[in-house]
Amino acid sequence: MEITFLGGASGIGASCVLVEDGALRLVVDCGIRQSRGETLPDLATLQSRLGGTSPTALVLTHAHLDHTGALPVFCGAFPGVPVITTRPTADLVRILLRDALKIMDTDRDGEIPLYGAPQVDAALAAIRAVDFDDPVDLGPATVRMLPAGHILGAAMAAVQTRTRCALISGDISVGDQRTIPGLSAPRLRPDVFVVESTYGDRLHASREVEERRLCAQVAQAIADGGHVLIPAFAVGRGQEVLLSLKDAMRRGEIPRFPVYADGMVRAVCAAYRAHPAYLRTALRRRVGRGKDPFFGKNFAPIASRTQRAEVIRGPPCCVVASSGMLSGGASPLYAREWAGEERSLIAITGYQDEEAPGRALLALADGESRTLRLPSGSVQVRCRVSRYHLSAHADADEVTGLVRRLTPSNVCVVHGDPRSREALAARLAPIVRGEVAGPMNGDTVRVRGGRRRQQTTWMGPGIAAGRALDDAGLRAVAALLARSADPARARFTADQIAQAWFGEGAGDAALQQTRAALAQDRSAFEPDPRLAFRYRLVRAASSNGAPAPLARVLARLDDLLTPESGVYKRSAHQESRRLVLSFHFPQIQGPRLRARLDALEQSTGWTVAVNPRPHQGRLAEVVREVLPEGTRISGAPSIVFEREIVQAKVAPLPDAPGLHTRRYREVTGWRLSLSAAEAVPAACVLPDGCLDPQASRRVFLEVFAEVPEASRPLKARYPGVELVLHFIHPGLGARHAERMQALSERTGRPVRVHPHPNHQALVERARALIPVSWSLVGPPGYVPQRDVLRIRTWDLPPDDERRRVLSEIRAQTGCTAEVEVDG
Repeated sequence: MEITFLGGASGIGASCVLVEDGALRLVVDCGIRQSRGETLPDLATLQSRLGGTSPTALVLTHAHLDHTGALPVFCGAFPGVPVITTRPTADLVRILLRDALKIMDTDRDGEIPLYGAPQVDAALAAIRAVDFDDPVDLGPATVRMLPAGHILGAAMAAVQTRTRCALISGDISVGDQRTIPGLSAPRLRPDVFVVESTYGDRLHASREVEERRLCAQVAQAIADGGHVLIPAFAVGRGQEVLLSLKDAMRRGEIPRFPVYADGMVRAVCAAYRAHPAYLRTALRRRVGRGKDPFFGKNFAPIASRTQRAEVIRGPPCCVVASSGMLSGGASPLYAREWAGEERSLIAITGYQDEEAPGRALLALADGESRTLRLPSGSVQVRCRVSRYHLSAHADADEVTGLVRRLTPSNVCVVHGDPRSREALAARLAPIVRGEVAGPMNGDTVRVRGGRRRQQTTWMGPGIAAGRALDDAGLRAVAALLARSADPARARFTADQIAQAWFGEGAGDAALQQTRAALAQDRSAFEPDPRLAFRYRLVRAASSNGAPAPLARVLARLDDLLTPESGVYKRSAHQESRRLVLSFHFPQIQGPRLRARLDALEQSTGWTVAVNPRPHQGRLAEVVREVLPEGTRISGAPSIVFEREIVQAKVAPLPDAPGLHTRRYREVTGWRLSLSAAEAVPAACVLPDGCLDPQASRRVFLEVFAEVPEASRPLKARYPGVELVLHFIHPGLGARHAERMQALSERTGRPVRVHPHPNHQALVERARALIPVSWSLVGPPGYVPQRDVLRIRTWDLPPDDERRRVLSEIRAQTGCTAEVEVDG
């Protein structure tokens, strides 16, 4: 096998790869380069290597133009060649190429258009759309499109020839996004893995932290009376940003304000809605109920130029518009009008090419008057400019982990700048038994090695013995596959199930029969709620072969859990038969129970997952527990989730801090960083009759000694002469007026209730009171504008039970709660 890199290897843009093996001449991707340099891949070298023949096929990994933008040129040079891609990618390519035509139709400094409408029509007509995992028989090889994360429909191309298996990645994303699930490692053992290195020299910041920072700063700019422009890639990033803002408003973290989508973002949102099977489970359900996941209350598309002009001149609002680099589309129109407003914000959320206006904008000092060149002319920049890291590419650790899982014989590191490619290659070299290559554009890599690697797909004849696949056959296949895989975690494609029944190389007719059988019967296999077009084994637990009911599963779980186990919350998802356990310290406590949880999975048919986030309150409490007696902690410890570290300022600093930080690591699994606290300022002079803080605390404890713990103040503070009580919600304070009066008289201090609730404690208290049978969409959220605790569920609980639970929450927190059916 020979792989020739015709573009996108030693940089980003114009990705194009030729795979040759025997009679196979397969091209993977054919994009354009939108920055300085050659716009197209090296199609002359492609023609030269083909020697006057045509490629077997062209495969498109995903829709972004750096991988698809030269498709009309390719189809013009090689008419009749089939173009293989997933169904969502086919729809997105149609949108992107039509938009590219509009841009090329405008006079761009005399540039000659790459192609016209007839070439685009011919290219779109050549597309053969398939689903994930569908085997595409090309004669000399079979190609499968495997989920890659990144954007809707993005895939890795798995190429299996008679002698070799190649996996070409395109762009990949391992972590789940709001719209789509992340990449799941395929059951392959490739001879060569071609992998991107966009972030090969760095690790991503916490996506959750970056999203919260974006939403908070957008809300602040709106509150200040400014406008907000978020230039976003139309495919993927625009949808993620809309959902981030929508979710933050739903949770009450930011106030509601108008959010608009403009440019190609609007059409792409429609394409996402049209392919719910490729979306994450919650979004898929919402679309299935006829709801628009992107637009609705406070969120709307810009439908006309007139509306755009009204929004530009109108009151504060946020606009999410293409393009993400401010190089075209609608975003430069808003930037031209709002960049000069000091109270406004331009929020950059994605990669910026060296030549792009977005890169120049980032170089400007925030608040200074500078000149920015846009496609429509120059503008003076006085607005705020911020950058947020919301990448949809795998970082260095994620790529390394994927390579460890795949165990490829050889790796080619592409699609990155020289520094990132070199850094990733150095990381991978010790774990790859063959060559780790960093090819340049124009290079050919020869995949050598010994005998063909045994793949993890089915090999040899099936067990059908000439019978059609029915319910009994599916159960026989499930029993067979369960012996060669972990039943709790294995996921199978329809083609793998078909091959186990019909034999290696089962054709389209066998695949269609298998899909029909899987759709009719769920006793052996069921669709995985997270991974599109994958199936998991149904694990029977009761005597009749059905999964155990929820009550029985929870009873078994109670038998396993002890007060020392560290579980403080459990969530049940009945539709997917999944339990999620929240431990105080999951890195330490979770593994201790893993064997027993695996046994629970086997005996009940439910999946048991562990929430990876620790309990913030306990993280802070253990800091106090591991420090020597008499050590004072200044303020609250700082928790840095993305680095898994807790930072605390203490006085005095312990003589041997390493002893205490090691103990902290043993207990929590996190690191503890200690630094010396600043000197305590001199105490203020108290008036006569006013007790000092220590004496006041003793009185406080006496006054509230008989109050149930759930109704007591969480803490008391003594700023100046005041005594401030912090309740889980200030509504509880009104119930203790007599005690507060007594406390004031005995301490000589005015006593007041802190006016804001403790969000975390409030949510945790509510979660403890909500029955596990309620199917929650997410954790309860406090809405400060309305002073209510909102509980979102998939279905409305029974009236009597709902009233009882809401009444109990009000009794224990002082806060009114309401139930809202999601959608």
